[in-house]
Amino acid sequence: MRSITVVCLVCLAGGIVTAQPIPAPPRAEYATFDDGQYASDAAAQAAWEGLWGTAPVSVVTLDGRKVLRMPCNLAGTKIDRATWDKKVNLNLTSCQGIQFRLFCKDTSPVSHFSLYFQSGDGWYSSSFAPTTGTAWNTITIDKAGTRQEGKPAGWGQISTIRLSAWRGGDVSTELYVCDFGLWGQLGAD
Repeated sequence: MRSITVVCLVCLAGGIVTAQPIPAPPRAEYATFDDGQYASDAAAQAAWEGLWGTAPVSVVTLDGRKVLRMPCNLAGTKIDRATWDKKVNLNLTSCQGIQFRLFCKDTSPVSHFSLYFQSGDGWYSSSFAPTTGTAWNTITIDKAGTRQEGKPAGWGQISTIRLSAWRGGDVSTELYVCDFGLWGQLGAD
């Protein structure tokens, strides 16, 4: 009986560890064009549109800081990826790329992540991978490492940013994102 009690206590302790709250992201030390500080779920959903059956974004507050919650509703669905589009008007010619913060406790249902930039009749795309599921990741996308799809009109005419989490299993997970900004901006200190 005593060994059953010990096993139960160990299982409970393990459950407590995995139930840790999501930490607030560190403050961005760079200029952002989307910090995730939306006033409501409706405002966030107007800015970030879920595509092809992807669940809508919502706003959560972590230690007084608002961030976007992006549910990857892969369980029980046929979607290939959870995907959200944000309409923008960006000129990225004077920077090396963009950066943003991402937190995902469980990346196992995701085979890979992609960020796309629509420009004219084409897209630039890049894959990325968070390095930890216990802290916020700063994701950096270097323009030099992107692939082209279709006929992009150039980095000076970015009209949409697309974030995708590609199906790796039939399990749902969620992303938290904030602080989209330019990276390696020329003339910035």
